[in-house]
Amino acid sequence: MIPLVGTVQELEIVREEADQVIAEVEQATGTSLKLAIGTMIELPRAALTAGQIAEAAEFFSFGTNDLTQTVWASPATTSRPRSSRRTWRRASSGCRRSRRSTRTAWARWSPPPRGPAGPPAPT
Repeated sequence: MIPLVGTVQELEIVREEADQVIAEVEQATGTSLKLAIGTMIELPRAALTAGQIAEAAEFFSFGTNDLTQTVWASPATTSRPRSSRRTWRRASSGCRRSRRSTRTAWARWSPPPRGPAGPPAPT
């Protein structure tokens, strides 16, 4: 699997190199290797050109975590998008620093739905 491919041209270049290495290993060992060469769609650009990439790859899969993080410009260690943190700061900056006002400000931010269960129940 070839990682972080953005365009079909990138995949074709790396695939040629991989085919050469496979041929060298086959010649050196005297065996026949049947390896599928594909990629993981991890970048938004690759997702938009997946049809073209599919013509050059024997398989591909979607890296949904990487796609999500790239689209939201969020590092893997962040539990919610950066824009939500800014919203939280704006919402909490005008509130008095009491327990009640903090809870009210936090209630304005709703986390994204997680897993197959769907969105959280309204409160």
